[in-house]
Amino acid sequence: MFNKFVIGCVLAALTIGFVPLTAASASPPERFEVPDYFSLNLDADEGKSVWFNITAVNFCTWALGGFDGPAPVEDTSTPVMLIHAGQDGGTLVASVQADVYVEVWNLDNPDTAGIGPCEDILDQLLAGGQPWATGTASLNGRTNNLFWLDDVRSASDNLSASASIVTAEGESYDYKLNFHVGNRCADYRCEIANSTLRVS
Repeated sequence: MFNKFVIGCVLAALTIGFVPLTAASASPPERFEVPDYFSLNLDADEGKSVWFNITAVNFCTWALGGFDGPAPVEDTSTPVMLIHAGQDGGTLVASVQADVYVEVWNLDNPDTAGIGPCEDILDQLLAGGQPWATGTASLNGRTNNLFWLDDVRSASDNLSASASIVTAEGESYDYKLNFHVGNRCADYRCEIANSTLRVS
């Protein structure tokens, strides 16, 4: 399963050389920030692919290059707080609360969506397409087990977002999303708890 809420945190943690503590460690929790947070999300109900703090073009170009270098996020002043909870089996907790850039793409084919974030909109990317809408979103999210270590404890991600977006045609929408996914959920689509997309 592709864990989209924490992907920016995971890559950043690996970049700085983070190594999880063992379960036997008695070290106190350590706190640090990751400056290049982003989140990629599938909203199958609305037929949308949602990108927070990173553009689809920049991410997919970065992915094609093997994720070389830092993540090409839109705003590096949006930190994610990571808590290295050594007293809890070496798990790593992450949280984010910020206003970020968001872009929303129509899925190429909603019936087959879920292959991957770039693959889901590949036809549009290859044709030089643009997002269906862009804007700003207020995010509030948390994951209780960043590396999803099944032998440590059950992992879950929660992310809520409230966005104001405008289409290329100038139509304004209010977009609210609530995501929850746990490591017992094997279906990419079940990551969306609910979403609403309304003309503002």
